[in-house]
Amino acid sequence: MEVDFRSLITSDGAVAGLVGNRVYWGAIEQTAANPCVRLTLISGAPVYASKGAAGLTSSRVQVDVRADSYAAARAVADAVEAVINGFSGISGTTHFRSALMLNQRAIVETLAGELQHLISSDFEVWHKPAA
Repeated sequence: MEVDFRSLITSDGAVAGLVGNRVYWGAIEQTAANPCVRLTLISGAPVYASKGAAGLTSSRVQVDVRADSYAAARAVADAVEAVINGFSGISGTTHFRSALMLNQRAIVETLAGELQHLISSDFEVWHKPAA
């Protein structure tokens, strides 16, 4: 799911035009330029119905956008949201049944003496291997 989720984001022209290939799982590369995106798998578990496993996994994915200004962070966050929120379809070997934004927050922090603007969004992603 992780590789296909990242590919879904990076293959979008609007996102690529803003961040290029700077979309990372886990840690952002120390030398990465802004703006960039960090993806974090917060949780994931199989989905069960009354008759057992439903064949789906429900994952919570946090998407953090880091930029030098709030306007730049907002532009990237909006572009990523346009790709993910409400998406249902196949990317690579993963069938994404549903991806919905749960919440979003804006954060300002200092990194190497410079102000960094972050927009952090949580998505619930229901997925299974593509048939």
